[in-house]
Amino acid sequence: MIEQLTARDYVRAAFKDERLDRFCAYPVLGAVDAKFYGITIEEFLTDAAKFAGAQLAAIEQFEPDIAVMMADLVMEPEAMGQRVDFFDDRMCQQRGYLVDE
Repeated sequence: MIEQLTARDYVRAAFKDERLDRFCAYPVLGAVDAKFYGITIEEFLTDAAKFAGAQLAAIEQFEPDIAVMMADLVMEPEAMGQRVDFFDDRMCQQRGYLVDE
């Protein structure tokens, strides 16, 4: 009987530079998950439940060996008061500077 390899086996092999029957799958999808889940990028970045739903849907669909919860690097500055503009067709961007010189 042939032993079934798990995601952990593929990740371990990748770190040890060992060759198996395939490479370790490590997709970093980010906001692509929003499009896949049918929500806007703004909803993806501002609604925790929708963010989690989109991530879980992508994990179920693509079955990666490693799951990356990637949102956007502008989230932290926004939490500190940075103004952020959201768009329907691309990632958000910050408006101006958080700290004036």
